[in-house]
Amino acid sequence: MAETVYTLRNLTEDEKIRLECEARDRYEHDRASLYGSGLREGLERGRLAEQANTERERQRAEEAEAELARLKTLLSEKGIDFSPFANR
Repeated sequence: MAETVYTLRNLTEDEKIRLECEARDRYEHDRASLYGSGLREGLERGRLAEQANTERERQRAEEAEAELARLKTLLSEKGIDFSPFANR
């Protein structure tokens, strides 16, 4: 009987250790998955933000060019020579 109790205790301890190892493995796997997922999401957000910034800068450049053309036309209509500023 004592041998049976000893065997059961060892099996129980082995089972506990196995379960702890499995839990640790699951934790590490989940942690790595969440890290990878967060990294991918962060990179995607950064890419989208960069695209939005590029689009805003393109729009600002177009608006500046349109304003410059408007001002040149206005100066020309008023007979003001803007050629000294043409190279800027």
